[in-house]
Amino acid sequence: MKREDVLLGVASICIAVLMWFQVQPLFEPGREREFNVIVRLENRPAELYAFPEIESVTVVASGTLQALNRLETSRVEAVVDLAKLKEGSQRVPISIRAPADAQLEFRTLKPSVLVRAEKVESAERDVKIVTTGTPIEGLRFEGASTQPERVVLSGPVSMLSRVAQVQVTLDLPTARPGTTVSRTLEILDKEGQPVPAVTAEPGKVTVSPAVVAAPASRDVPVIVEWSGTAAPGFQLGEITVIPQRIPLNGPSEIVSQLTAIRTEALAISALRESRTFEVKLVIPEGTTSDQSTVTVRVQVVKR
Repeated sequence: MKREDVLLGVASICIAVLMWFQVQPLFEPGREREFNVIVRLENRPAELYAFPEIESVTVVASGTLQALNRLETSRVEAVVDLAKLKEGSQRVPISIRAPADAQLEFRTLKPSVLVRAEKVESAERDVKIVTTGTPIEGLRFEGASTQPERVVLSGPVSMLSRVAQVQVTLDLPTARPGTTVSRTLEILDKEGQPVPAVTAEPGKVTVSPAVVAAPASRDVPVIVEWSGTAAPGFQLGEITVIPQRIPLNGPSEIVSQLTAIRTEALAISALRESRTFEVKLVIPEGTTSDQSTVTVRVQVVKR
Protein backbone atom coordinates (compact mmCIF):
# COMPACT_ATOMS: atom_id res chain seq x y z
CA MET A 1 0.00 0.00 0.00
CA LYS A 2 1.35 3.37 -0.92
CA ARG A 3 2.07 6.02 1.66
CA GLU A 4 -0.41 8.41 -0.03
CA ASP A 5 -3.22 5.86 0.30
CA VAL A 6 -2.56 5.42 4.02
CA LEU A 7 -2.67 9.15 4.66
CA LEU A 8 -5.87 9.49 2.65
CA GLY A 9 -7.52 6.68 4.66
CA VAL A 10 -6.53 8.26 7.97
CA ALA A 11 -7.92 11.63 6.88
CA SER A 12 -11.23 10.06 5.82
CA ILE A 13 -11.61 8.37 9.20
CA CYS A 14 -10.95 11.68 11.04
CA ILE A 15 -13.52 13.53 8.95
CA ALA A 16 -16.12 10.80 9.56
CA VAL A 17 -15.56 10.95 13.32
CA LEU A 18 -15.93 14.73 13.37
CA MET A 19 -19.18 14.57 11.37
CA TRP A 20 -20.53 11.91 13.74
CA PHE A 21 -19.89 14.17 16.74
CA GLN A 22 -21.70 17.02 14.99
CA VAL A 23 -24.75 15.07 13.92
CA GLN A 24 -25.15 12.93 17.04
CA PRO A 25 -26.65 15.70 19.30
CA LEU A 26 -29.54 16.11 16.86
CA PHE A 27 -30.75 12.60 17.63
CA GLU A 28 -29.60 12.35 21.24
CA PRO A 29 -32.55 12.25 23.70
CA GLY A 30 -32.59 14.18 26.96
CA ARG A 31 -32.68 17.70 25.51
CA GLU A 32 -35.24 20.18 26.91
CA ARG A 33 -36.96 23.40 25.84
CA GLU A 34 -39.08 25.72 28.01
CA PHE A 35 -41.82 28.06 26.78
CA ASN A 36 -44.96 29.76 28.11
CA VAL A 37 -48.49 28.75 27.16
CA ILE A 38 -51.76 30.55 27.94
CA VAL A 39 -53.95 28.49 30.28
CA ARG A 40 -57.16 27.46 28.54
CA LEU A 41 -60.25 26.85 30.71
CA GLU A 42 -62.74 24.28 29.45
CA ASN A 43 -66.13 22.91 30.51
CA ARG A 44 -66.87 25.67 33.04
CA PRO A 45 -70.31 25.18 34.62
CA ALA A 46 -72.65 27.97 33.46
CA GLU A 47 -73.60 28.91 37.02
CA LEU A 48 -69.99 29.52 38.07
CA TYR A 49 -67.22 31.89 37.03
CA ALA A 50 -63.60 30.79 37.36
CA PHE A 51 -60.67 32.95 38.45
CA PRO A 52 -57.37 31.04 37.89
CA GLU A 53 -54.38 32.19 39.94
CA ILE A 54 -52.26 32.33 36.78
CA GLU A 55 -53.00 33.12 33.14
CA SER A 56 -50.06 31.21 31.66
CA VAL A 57 -47.88 28.28 32.60
CA THR A 58 -44.34 27.20 31.74
CA VAL A 59 -44.23 24.03 29.66
CA VAL A 60 -41.11 21.85 29.34
CA ALA A 61 -40.67 19.79 26.18
CA SER A 62 -38.17 16.91 26.25
CA GLY A 63 -36.70 14.95 23.34
CA THR A 64 -34.13 15.15 20.64
CA LEU A 65 -32.65 18.44 19.51
CA GLN A 66 -34.05 17.86 16.03
CA ALA A 67 -37.62 17.40 17.37
CA LEU A 68 -37.30 20.41 19.69
CA ASN A 69 -36.18 22.64 16.82
CA ARG A 70 -39.12 21.45 14.75
CA LEU A 71 -41.71 22.13 17.50
CA GLU A 72 -44.29 24.88 16.86
CA THR A 73 -45.11 26.08 20.38
CA SER A 74 -48.32 27.76 19.19
CA ARG A 75 -49.78 24.28 18.66
CA VAL A 76 -49.24 23.31 22.30
CA GLU A 77 -52.14 23.94 24.71
CA ALA A 78 -52.30 23.94 28.51
CA VAL A 79 -55.86 22.85 29.36
CA VAL A 80 -57.68 23.05 32.69
CA ASP A 81 -60.88 20.99 32.78
CA LEU A 82 -63.46 22.68 35.02
CA ALA A 83 -66.22 20.10 34.60
CA LYS A 84 -66.08 19.24 38.34
CA LEU A 85 -65.62 22.82 39.52
CA LYS A 86 -67.43 23.84 42.73
CA GLU A 87 -67.94 27.20 44.42
CA GLY A 88 -64.87 28.22 46.39
CA SER A 89 -61.13 27.61 45.82
CA GLN A 90 -59.66 24.34 44.57
CA ARG A 91 -56.66 23.01 42.69
CA VAL A 92 -57.30 21.65 39.20
CA PRO A 93 -54.76 19.60 37.21
CA ILE A 94 -53.20 21.05 34.06
CA SER A 95 -53.05 18.77 31.04
CA ILE A 96 -51.04 19.32 27.86
CA ARG A 97 -52.33 18.91 24.32
CA ALA A 98 -49.66 18.73 21.64
CA PRO A 99 -49.45 17.64 18.00
CA ALA A 100 -49.32 13.87 17.60
CA ASP A 101 -46.27 14.16 15.36
CA ALA A 102 -44.26 16.23 17.84
CA GLN A 103 -42.26 13.14 19.01
CA LEU A 104 -41.66 14.89 22.35
CA GLU A 105 -42.66 14.53 25.97
CA PHE A 106 -44.32 17.48 27.75
CA ARG A 107 -44.76 18.52 31.35
CA THR A 108 -45.60 21.74 33.20
CA LEU A 109 -43.49 23.25 35.94
CA LYS A 110 -46.75 23.57 37.88
CA PRO A 111 -48.86 20.42 37.65
CA SER A 112 -52.04 22.19 38.81
CA VAL A 113 -53.56 25.64 39.09
CA LEU A 114 -55.53 27.15 41.96
CA VAL A 115 -58.97 28.21 40.73
CA ARG A 116 -61.43 30.36 42.69
CA ALA A 117 -65.03 29.84 41.60
CA GLU A 118 -67.82 32.34 42.22
CA LYS A 119 -71.52 32.05 41.62
CA VAL A 120 -72.78 33.87 38.53
CA GLU A 121 -75.71 36.23 39.09
CA SER A 122 -77.77 38.54 36.87
CA ALA A 123 -79.21 42.03 37.31
CA GLU A 124 -81.07 44.55 35.15
CA ARG A 125 -79.59 48.01 34.61
CA ASP A 126 -80.71 51.14 32.78
CA VAL A 127 -78.63 52.26 29.82
CA LYS A 128 -77.25 55.80 30.04
CA ILE A 129 -76.45 57.84 26.95
CA VAL A 130 -73.26 59.92 27.08
CA THR A 131 -72.85 62.50 24.32
CA THR A 132 -69.67 63.91 22.84
CA GLY A 133 -69.21 66.98 20.65
CA THR A 134 -71.96 69.25 19.33
CA PRO A 135 -74.42 68.90 16.43
CA ILE A 136 -73.39 70.29 13.07
CA GLU A 137 -74.50 73.80 12.19
CA GLY A 138 -78.21 74.04 11.52
CA LEU A 139 -79.19 71.13 13.80
CA ARG A 140 -80.27 71.01 17.43
CA PHE A 141 -80.04 68.02 19.80
CA GLU A 142 -83.16 67.46 21.92
CA GLY A 143 -82.25 64.16 23.62
CA ALA A 144 -81.97 60.48 22.73
CA SER A 145 -83.38 57.08 23.64
CA THR A 146 -82.14 53.49 23.45
CA GLN A 147 -83.81 50.26 22.46
CA PRO A 148 -83.89 48.43 24.76
CA GLU A 149 -83.76 50.92 27.62
CA ARG A 150 -82.59 48.25 30.12
CA VAL A 151 -80.18 45.33 29.71
CA VAL A 152 -79.39 42.23 31.74
CA LEU A 153 -75.90 42.01 33.24
CA SER A 154 -74.35 38.65 34.16
CA GLY A 155 -71.15 37.94 36.02
CA PRO A 156 -69.53 36.81 39.26
CA VAL A 157 -70.97 38.39 42.39
CA SER A 158 -67.79 40.33 43.28
CA MET A 159 -67.56 41.88 39.82
CA LEU A 160 -71.28 42.57 39.43
CA SER A 161 -71.26 44.60 42.66
CA ARG A 162 -68.61 46.92 41.19
CA VAL A 163 -70.79 48.04 38.27
CA ALA A 164 -71.74 51.69 38.66
CA GLN A 165 -73.00 52.50 35.17
CA VAL A 166 -73.91 50.92 31.85
CA GLN A 167 -73.55 53.42 29.03
CA VAL A 168 -73.27 54.03 25.32
CA THR A 169 -71.56 56.97 23.66
CA LEU A 170 -73.34 59.10 21.05
CA ASP A 171 -71.19 61.28 18.82
CA LEU A 172 -73.37 64.35 18.16
CA PRO A 173 -71.46 65.63 15.08
CA THR A 174 -72.53 62.44 13.26
CA ALA A 175 -76.19 62.52 14.38
CA ARG A 176 -78.79 63.25 11.70
CA PRO A 177 -82.59 63.67 11.85
CA GLY A 178 -84.51 60.41 11.55
CA THR A 179 -81.49 58.12 11.86
CA THR A 180 -80.48 55.47 14.40
CA VAL A 181 -77.10 54.02 15.34
CA SER A 182 -76.00 50.75 16.95
CA ARG A 183 -73.63 51.16 19.88
CA THR A 184 -71.69 48.67 22.03
CA LEU A 185 -72.39 48.88 25.77
CA GLU A 186 -69.70 49.97 28.21
CA ILE A 187 -69.88 48.44 31.70
CA LEU A 188 -68.02 50.76 34.08
CA ASP A 189 -67.18 51.05 37.77
CA LYS A 190 -67.40 54.27 39.81
CA GLU A 191 -63.96 55.31 38.54
CA GLY A 192 -65.13 55.01 34.93
CA GLN A 193 -63.04 51.88 34.31
CA PRO A 194 -64.35 48.74 32.55
CA VAL A 195 -65.52 45.99 34.90
CA PRO A 196 -64.02 42.63 33.85
CA ALA A 197 -65.93 39.35 33.71
CA VAL A 198 -69.34 41.06 33.41
CA THR A 199 -71.33 40.78 30.19
CA ALA A 200 -74.54 42.42 28.97
CA GLU A 201 -77.43 40.94 27.06
CA PRO A 202 -77.81 42.34 24.51
CA GLY A 203 -74.27 43.60 24.08
CA LYS A 204 -75.40 46.38 21.74
CA VAL A 205 -78.36 48.76 21.77
CA THR A 206 -79.97 50.97 19.13
CA VAL A 207 -79.65 54.68 19.88
CA SER A 208 -82.24 57.06 18.42
CA PRO A 209 -81.07 60.68 18.66
CA ALA A 210 -83.71 63.42 18.56
CA VAL A 211 -82.02 65.84 16.16
CA VAL A 212 -84.08 68.59 14.54
CA ALA A 213 -83.41 71.61 12.40
CA ALA A 214 -82.24 74.43 14.62
CA PRO A 215 -84.53 77.49 14.43
CA ALA A 216 -83.19 80.60 12.75
CA SER A 217 -83.23 83.89 14.61
CA ARG A 218 -83.66 87.41 13.28
CA ASP A 219 -84.09 90.83 14.87
CA VAL A 220 -86.96 92.76 13.29
CA PRO A 221 -88.33 96.26 14.00
CA VAL A 222 -91.59 96.73 15.93
CA ILE A 223 -94.40 98.64 14.22
CA VAL A 224 -97.11 100.10 16.50
CA GLU A 225 -100.63 99.79 15.17
CA TRP A 226 -102.69 102.66 16.62
CA SER A 227 -105.80 104.68 15.92
CA GLY A 228 -107.61 107.70 17.45
CA THR A 229 -106.86 111.32 18.29
CA ALA A 230 -106.06 113.50 21.23
CA ALA A 231 -108.67 115.59 23.07
CA PRO A 232 -109.69 118.98 21.60
CA GLY A 233 -106.93 121.52 22.13
CA PHE A 234 -104.29 118.80 22.18
CA GLN A 235 -102.36 116.93 19.56
CA LEU A 236 -100.37 113.73 19.45
CA GLY A 237 -96.60 114.10 19.50
CA GLU A 238 -94.00 111.39 19.15
CA ILE A 239 -94.98 107.73 19.60
CA THR A 240 -92.05 105.56 20.73
CA VAL A 241 -91.76 101.82 21.37
CA ILE A 242 -89.38 100.00 23.74
CA PRO A 243 -87.66 97.87 22.62
CA GLN A 244 -87.56 99.01 19.02
CA ARG A 245 -86.48 95.60 17.75
CA ILE A 246 -87.10 92.05 18.99
CA PRO A 247 -85.69 88.66 17.92
CA LEU A 248 -87.99 86.18 16.18
CA ASN A 249 -87.14 82.46 16.07
CA GLY A 250 -88.37 79.85 13.64
CA PRO A 251 -87.63 77.92 10.48
CA SER A 252 -85.21 79.81 8.28
CA GLU A 253 -87.61 79.77 5.32
CA ILE A 254 -90.17 81.74 7.41
CA VAL A 255 -87.87 83.99 9.41
CA SER A 256 -85.95 85.09 6.32
CA GLN A 257 -89.16 86.55 4.84
CA LEU A 258 -90.07 88.71 7.87
CA THR A 259 -89.28 92.42 7.76
CA ALA A 260 -91.15 93.64 10.87
CA ILE A 261 -93.49 92.61 13.68
CA ARG A 262 -96.66 94.53 14.54
CA THR A 263 -98.47 95.20 17.78
CA GLU A 264 -102.15 94.68 18.49
CA ALA A 265 -104.26 97.77 17.76
CA LEU A 266 -103.78 100.56 20.29
CA ALA A 267 -106.85 102.78 20.62
CA ILE A 268 -105.99 106.38 21.54
CA SER A 269 -109.09 108.32 22.63
CA ALA A 270 -109.24 111.93 23.77
CA LEU A 271 -105.89 111.98 25.50
CA ARG A 272 -105.01 115.17 27.35
CA GLU A 273 -101.58 114.09 28.57
CA SER A 274 -98.76 111.76 27.63
CA ARG A 275 -99.29 108.09 28.52
CA THR A 276 -97.47 104.78 28.50
CA PHE A 277 -99.15 101.56 27.35
CA GLU A 278 -98.17 97.86 27.52
CA VAL A 279 -99.18 96.44 24.15
CA LYS A 280 -99.18 92.81 23.01
CA LEU A 281 -97.20 91.73 19.96
CA VAL A 282 -98.75 89.80 17.08
CA ILE A 283 -96.28 86.91 16.72
CA PRO A 284 -96.17 85.69 13.09
CA GLU A 285 -97.40 82.14 12.58
CA GLY A 286 -94.62 79.55 12.69
CA THR A 287 -92.32 81.72 14.80
CA THR A 288 -91.67 82.30 18.47
CA SER A 289 -90.27 85.09 20.57
CA ASP A 290 -89.11 85.37 24.16
CA GLN A 291 -90.97 88.68 24.34
CA SER A 292 -94.75 88.95 24.08
CA THR A 293 -95.33 92.67 24.80
CA VAL A 294 -93.67 96.03 24.23
CA THR A 295 -93.93 99.40 25.95
CA VAL A 296 -95.48 102.20 23.86
CA ARG A 297 -95.14 105.84 24.94
CA VAL A 298 -97.57 108.34 23.43
CA GLN A 299 -96.64 111.98 23.74
CA VAL A 300 -99.51 114.54 23.97
CA VAL A 301 -98.89 118.28 23.63
CA LYS A 302 -101.12 121.38 23.60
CA ARG A 303 -101.89 122.92 20.27
